Amino acid sequence: MPTHEKKTIIFVVSPGRSGQSSFAKILEQAFPAAYVGFEEPQISYVLPRQFAYFERKFRRRFLETNELLGRGRVLKAFENQNKKKLRSFGLAKHDWILSKMRQKNAALGFEVNKHFLHGLHIGMADLPETKFKMIQLVRDPIENMRSFLNRNKNFFLDNSSPGCQHNELTLDPKKLSKGQHYLHAWCECYLRAEKFCANQKIELLSIKTRELQNPDKIQSLLKRTGLPYQSISNYEKTNTNQSKGLGKTVVKSSDIEEAKLFWKMVPDKVKSRLPRID
Repeated sequence: MPTHEKKTIIFVVSPGRSGQSSFAKILEQAFPAAYVGFEEPQISYVLPRQFAYFERKFRRRFLETNELLGRGRVLKAFENQNKKKLRSFGLAKHDWILSKMRQKNAALGFEVNKHFLHGLHIGMADLPETKFKMIQLVRDPIENMRSFLNRNKNFFLDNSSPGCQHNELTLDPKKLSKGQHYLHAWCECYLRAEKFCANQKIELLSIKTRELQNPDKIQSLLKRTGLPYQSISNYEKTNTNQSKGLGKTVVKSSDIEEAKLFWKMVPDKVKSRLPRID
């Protein structure tokens, strides 16, 4: 009777702006036989550039959907704690990752995605046919906040409200500045990661963004996965803000003051669950 090898999916989670692109390239070197997805599904444009806006709207709704990415209706389902929809979205994402792994004949897959913990994780819990692991990629929260502010995007396209009652940390959004919204998202990401791993009884591995160019730190992390890996030759860092002409992340004195005010709002019992950044 044939046996089916149990697949392993490793989620690499962060609030975004934390070196995911650089880390995905490291994983591709270390695990060349694995499937490594970076914020997939990306859009496969086919129409001329002048139609890109309309094609993007269509494809994100019907093909490479926001829901497969972890946005759109996933956020609303999380806010409403609609477990049936979250299960449907999570299973669809799980099947999509497995299909990509099958295309590469891979038993190991990496999902490098800042959207995963926005609700897909709830729908993907307790799937006995797949072994899960998780790595959190941790950037200094003030630097992370400033990097997002430099982008000047709509916070709520990618995040639920800080006031959502189902958050691990619930804060009144009316009392938060735009920057403090991103500090909340930073906290919420790692709190949800900790809770997911505790519920799934899996180890939560961790590496800091600033360690991505440190061969010793990378090798230490790779060893802790318990998986065979190949040596890394290129630790070149990718800065997607700079590639978009937005410049380097330079923390301002006002950012530090905003952060000080924010941390006063966070209970000590919540702070104790967050990753250390020193």
